[in-house]
Amino acid sequence: MTNNNEITFKHLTYEWLELKKLSVKQTTYAKYSNIIDVHLSDLLEQSELLSWSITDYKSLLKELSEKGLAAATVKTIIYVLKSIINHGERNYNIEHINLSCLKIETYKHEIHVLNDNERIRLAEFCQSGYRPVQIAVYISMYSGMRIGEICGLK
Repeated sequence: MTNNNEITFKHLTYEWLELKKLSVKQTTYAKYSNIIDVHLSDLLEQSELLSWSITDYKSLLKELSEKGLAAATVKTIIYVLKSIINHGERNYNIEHINLSCLKIETYKHEIHVLNDNERIRLAEFCQSGYRPVQIAVYISMYSGMRIGEICGLK
């Protein structure tokens, strides 16, 4: 076991991710891994992250929100961040930080439905190749299934 003084956010992150691999679906694991690689990678290199205050986390949330990310993505980033920190608190006695105040406002966006011409063009594009994404979109168009449901098919 690593000494509490030697623990880094990077160590906590990958240890948490390995534990999650045992308890979540492969697609969820891939989502968490992607969140870490794309949105938390800069944090992984900051060794002083374990001494951050709630103000630092609020600044991070503001920065993420200003990037124009979808609310669901920001919520997942917050969940991953909270879970990693909670893992450190439980297993390494890292000082507790109450991150319950990290919340993001959600907005209802108007949904754009494809018109007949757009639907036909999309179907033709999907039929023009055999990449997995084209097949998944085509199946989704005519089955009513969501892309995530199609990805989970065995």
